[in-house]
Amino acid sequence: MTILHAIFYQMIDEIQTLLQSQQYIQYQNTYTKFHRYSQNNIKRILKKCPQATFVAGYHQWKYRFHRAVKKGEKGIPIWIPIFQNNECVAFKNGVVFDIKQTVGKQLPTSLIKKLNDHHVSSQTLLLAVKSIIPISIQMTALPTNINGFYSSIDDCIYINESSSSFQKLNTCLHEFSHFLLHQNSNLPQNIKETQAEVIAYLVLKYFQHDCSAFSYGFIVNQISNNTTLLFKQEEICISTAEKIIKGIEHSHFFLKGIKNIK
Repeated sequence: MTILHAIFYQMIDEIQTLLQSQQYIQYQNTYTKFHRYSQNNIKRILKKCPQATFVAGYHQWKYRFHRAVKKGEKGIPIWIPIFQNNECVAFKNGVVFDIKQTVGKQLPTSLIKKLNDHHVSSQTLLLAVKSIIPISIQMTALPTNINGFYSSIDDCIYINESSSSFQKLNTCLHEFSHFLLHQNSNLPQNIKETQAEVIAYLVLKYFQHDCSAFSYGFIVNQISNNTTLLFKQEEICISTAEKIIKGIEHSHFFLKGIKNIK
């Protein structure tokens, strides 16, 4: 069994433990109550409120989450579909409010924690990773809840410039994995996201950078409690991680001294 196989199996064991925890149960019971908005509404929400994280209507905040919209807060406009005979026939205007516009009962802590720069070598490893990626990488201003994305139209990876070096490193590997695997893929989006984050985790863990505080919550959000999906990604994730690691270890930055991070 290779090092990456051992890391993969340990990751699954720890995710299974997380799925059985009270923290996860509370998280699921709360956050599954939030509506999943369409891409068009997400764009409208982020255009009006770029820092939005969790949004709901006035009455949803009050009765589902026991929180009240602050006096004087202005709603974020969305489109609400109108249905007849189970078919959408029109849209009407509606508004939602971000959690920062409300007060009341505290929501359970998110399973996804932003990565901080506790690894002094994160910046160096980031340079090595960037050196092996054959497409453009741009640091740009993005909402705080968006770490980055890969654009197949621009053939470019965009990274949130306000993120820590460690978070940028994780995002860079995640989006590079999308570039390698998913340009012409018909896989469901949650499988694509799972593969990309597992690969990022494997590579970083190999170099003794533990991003589980971010990765485990992210992966759980994609698979819910279906760890069988994770086992099915073993071969593609490990083989892709091996290729990326090999590229890093042969990079100019690694050969100049990055070996001290292992």
